[in-house]
Amino acid sequence: MNETIRDFLTTKRLASMQAFFDAGIKRFSKITLEELRRAMAIVEKENTQYVEDEFSFDDRRILVWTKDKSKIEQECILHFHSGGYVTGDELTGAQFCQALYNESGRTILCPDYPLCPEVTIPEIVDWSLKLLLDLKKRGVKRFILTGTSAGANLVTLCALENAKRSDQLDIKEIHLITGHYQSDFDSDSAHRFESGEESGLSKSMLLKLLDYAISDRDIHLQDPDIFPLYSDDLSLLPRTNIYVAKYDVLYDDSIMFYEKLMREGVQVSFKEFSSGFHAWTNYVLECDELLNYAKNNIFNEILKDNK
Repeated sequence: MNETIRDFLTTKRLASMQAFFDAGIKRFSKITLEELRRAMAIVEKENTQYVEDEFSFDDRRILVWTKDKSKIEQECILHFHSGGYVTGDELTGAQFCQALYNESGRTILCPDYPLCPEVTIPEIVDWSLKLLLDLKKRGVKRFILTGTSAGANLVTLCALENAKRSDQLDIKEIHLITGHYQSDFDSDSAHRFESGEESGLSKSMLLKLLDYAISDRDIHLQDPDIFPLYSDDLSLLPRTNIYVAKYDVLYDDSIMFYEKLMREGVQVSFKEFSSGFHAWTNYVLECDELLNYAKNNIFNEILKDNK
């Protein structure tokens, strides 16, 4: 791992969140969802400085970055935040959206989608597609969807569900960053990053998040409405771009998903960040090495047909 990035992960982030996560790793079976949400809210409050504008949909906040606040462009980028479906909000993805806007000047939205266990993952998918339909009524004709971790899972499920609907939206492409696609964490990367000290997410933390998000994980182990790796409809996906972090408990997830998309004939690309850790895009404005990688390997990919 790049030494600057390693220092960032193990020192600078310690000031705001690592102390909590260190305790969480040691006693995660005892930590409550309310404790987790409070801790993450404290961390993400720092990102209010990146809020440009906002509007409300279904009583939930949608952050907006745009040149012309009087209209939304015909093609719109939506970014879905990480958080294991049980924590995080629109501020979680604010640094990524601000950095992409700085690079592109494109219209970018980051929604505060509803969370589990208050709703189910299929209900979050339905809510997200309703948001896209509302944006279509506002004049958006094409969508580019991006997502990190659980957000990447959500983006994939949205694209699959959209492809089956009669009122199909034009989802041009999807961009999946350190994504979570399956439920079997007996992989090499899951064991390699069991502690989470280098990866930003441990196997024990991931499993606990899933227990909060899914009422009975054993029943839903291969549920395609939750884990897209098990879907029989992957050939319906639009152009898909997968970005994997080498230091990530979910590293093997991305490899398995990429290989299955290749077998299904999906137009798919794969990029590996050899110094990346889980959900690193949430911090791109705090570390120049992260920002430069995002510019050269993710932002360029999102914008290559749109400059």
